[in-house]
Parts: sequence; structure tokens; C-alpha cells
Amino acid sequence: MPRSLAPTPVEHTYQDMLALWLSFFDRTQWDGSRLPNDARPAFLEALYNGVMAAIIRLTENLNLTVRQAGTAADAPAPAAAAAAVPSVAVSSAQLEAERPKDFQIFINLVEFVQQLLPALPSRRFRPWVRWRPAPPPRRWRCA
Repeated sequence: MPRSLAPTPVEHTYQDMLALWLSFFDRTQWDGSRLPNDARPAFLEALYNGVMAAIIRLTENLNLTVRQAGTAADAPAPAAAAAAVPSVAVSSAQLEAERPKDFQIFINLVEFVQQLLPALPSRRFRPWVRWRPAPPPRRWRCA
């Protein structure tokens, strides 16, 4: 039987790429780099901003909607559905993802970010934070 010449697809996880991304941000590995020393901070800033923008763009494009588990045969008739009052407390076991692959991508992305961001300087993250808490009332302030 002839073997196919097509390459076998290889699945990668975020764990395979985490060391690579961490090495991009590691200044100690830049000693042999051709990038001039004065250009390195701007490069790191652009790299960090590009990674953050890609993470946000990816999450915006994922379909993370869920629906009540069951088949079309289980669905009530239109008149019965209109009369039914939806339950406020729906168990997550009764829900299924419209696109399970998008949920898996989201889970992998969250795990990747949880390991990548703490390894990077927090000052790079500050411009990406839009919410700022209000100062505490005066009676809570330390003198």
C-alpha cells in the first residue's frame, strides 16, 4: 500500500510555544542580537503591544455562546416555547457550546496568558488596563 506524501498534521498546544514567547521577552538572550541596544526597548514595547492586541482580537472573534443541551426533537413546539418561563438558574451541565472548538481555544488562551503575563514586567500591562478603581473614602486612607 503506497504511503501518502502529505505531511501528518501536528497539533501544538500553548505549552509548546510558551518557552518561545518567554524567550522573545528575555533580554538575557539578546546578547548576540543584531538589534542595536537603543532600539531594543521600542522593539519590546511593540512586541508586547502586538501580543496584547492579538489576545484581545482573538477573544473578540470567538463564539462563546451557549444553548440549552438537547436535540431539535427535544425542543418544545413554538406555542409551548412562548408560554414557557425560562429558568433563571440553569445548571452549566444543561448547557452546551455552540462552537466547542472556540471554547477550547479560549481555555488554552487563558492558560497561556496566565503563564505569560506574570513573567513580563507589570509596567507594560498598565496601558492596557482601562478600569481604574475610585480612591477609597477618606476614613480608609492611611495618614
